[in-house]
Amino acid sequence: MPTAAKQHRPNGWKPTPKRDYDRNRPNAAKRGYNAEWRRQSKQYLITNPECVFCKAKGKLALAVVVDHIRAHRGNARLFWDHANWQGLCQRCHNSTKQRMEAADLGDDWQAVDALLRPVGIAKPALPVTVVCGPPGGGKTTFAEKNTGHSDVVIDLDDIKAELSGLPWYAAGPEWSKPALIERNRRLAALSCDGEHGAAWFIVAAPTATERRRWRDLLGAARVVVIETPLDDCIRRLAADRRRDDRAKQFVDLARTWWSNYSSDRLDIVVRP
Repeated sequence: MPTAAKQHRPNGWKPTPKRDYDRNRPNAAKRGYNAEWRRQSKQYLITNPECVFCKAKGKLALAVVVDHIRAHRGNARLFWDHANWQGLCQRCHNSTKQRMEAADLGDDWQAVDALLRPVGIAKPALPVTVVCGPPGGGKTTFAEKNTGHSDVVIDLDDIKAELSGLPWYAAGPEWSKPALIERNRRLAALSCDGEHGAAWFIVAAPTATERRRWRDLLGAARVVVIETPLDDCIRRLAADRRRDDRAKQFVDLARTWWSNYSSDRLDIVVRP
């Protein structure tokens, strides 16, 4: 049986309490989730008690969260429009919906999920390292420092820039779907890759379940998690001039990553 990969932690390292990662997040009332929201959302769940994502899969799960189908991003009309509401179970809200919003692919969650979580990819013919972590965490930098001269890196942000011809992080949401399709094609092509020595795959994957899925799908030799503290991610994102126009979005994604993060004994953990 495979043995657990050793976790690499610096001397004296201690996990940071989750509250420290959330302390800069505006409170619920400031984001619009006030008493009136609680009243209306509670009533909505009474009349719409099933998780719509689970129901579409033929499963039954109790909806406990009222989710905005289209992200409101502070738009009051979208925020209060019941036609823009849907009931989700906690698991679907914290996994499937978060991946959809991060990829900015629209509201067809089944089509989005198929792109974000491909199936049936043949096992690569070369060793694969999966590198995970929050936005601003240093995933790409880690890969660049550790790749060999004959290695290949598969990074969605790099693919977006390549396809669009624009600088990193400048491509709009219209490039998300083509980039994911190309990413999945490159992952599938690893099964007959005789050109490169190893492959490095960069993906956020905050949950242990997601990382194990990628490990199994790609037969990954190892999964590395870059545990960069949220404050450091925010500082890096603010200083990255390439992300100026979307800095707040990336900060929100970093907060979401840490909110959803779960550790796994099989991961190799790197904390800068």
